[in-house]
This record gives sequence, structure tokens and C-alpha cells, in this order.
Amino acid sequence: MAEGLYRTVRLKLTLPDSWPKEESGPLRLRAALPHGASLEAALSLGAPLDLERWSQEAVLGTVPPDAEAIFIPPGLSERETRSGWPFVLLLAELRELAEPEPEPESGPEPAEAGQGALLGYHLGAFYVFLAYAAEVHIRCPDRAAYQALEAALRKVLVSATVEWPDGAGASLATLCS
Repeated sequence: MAEGLYRTVRLKLTLPDSWPKEESGPLRLRAALPHGASLEAALSLGAPLDLERWSQEAVLGTVPPDAEAIFIPPGLSERETRSGWPFVLLLAELRELAEPEPEPESGPEPAEAGQGALLGYHLGAFYVFLAYAAEVHIRCPDRAAYQALEAALRKVLVSATVEWPDGAGASLATLCS
């Protein structure tokens, strides 16, 4: 039964025409964004019980073992799509783990260790559509790329919706009949 639903339910994001995209069936979407950024989106059956926790774990799961994620406010205030579906946004600055500062033999207390090299920015948008969950991951090489794309990303992220089978309304009774 779930396999049949997967074939008919599709994640839909409205992307600018200038962003080349590649769909892998109804469940996955990839796009090359300007400024060396990329977008990946996926739809899955089974919505999380705790949207905040799931979104943090999803972002942290993409961090290489020799790096850290520093969560910062995303600057995007939207928390609902145009069609009324809730979503959570997380923005993380990814950095290499900093080398520990050597202990001084004497003298004043050491300054705080510097941050490791910047690996990029990761913006995650996490949605729940009834029994479905969707993730959109945007990776930018630096803060300038993220800031240059921020207005366009706002439009894309609030456009997220699910296309239901045969234009059916968003109800479980319709989906399961």
C-alpha cells in the first residue's frame, strides 16, 4: 500500500527556471544553485513526532566527523508554507574542528581557541505533510553565497507542498481509498 502512495504523492518546490534541476521520481529532487550552492530535497512516508529534534539530527547527520556545526539564526522568519503547512528552518555554519591551543608554560591565561576553517553553510527546511515528512537541504560554500540566495530561497521554501494523487484533497481518507 505504501508503495502505491509513493508513486502518486509528489513533493513540489517551485524553483527559478535558471536553477537546473534533476528529479529522481516523486521522492527526490536536486538542483544546482548560483554561487556554487546546491539543493537536495526528499519526501518520505512517516512523519516525525518531534519536528525540532528530527531537524537538528538531520543537519547534524550531514556534518563530517572532523567538523562541527554552529547553529545560527537563519534570517528567514517564515514558519509556514503558502498553503499552510508548518516547517522548521535551521542554519548551520560548518567548520573544521579547531586544533587545541598548546598549554602555556607560564604567564596569562590562554585566549579562547580560534575557530577552524569554514567548510560552508547548511540551511535545512523540514516539513510535515500529514503522514509524510520532507527535507530540503541547501549547501552554500560561504556566507556571501547564502546571503546572495536568501531572498530566492525564501520564495522556494514557502512554495513547498505535496501533490496528492489525482488532485485529491489532503485527507487520509482520500489518500487511502
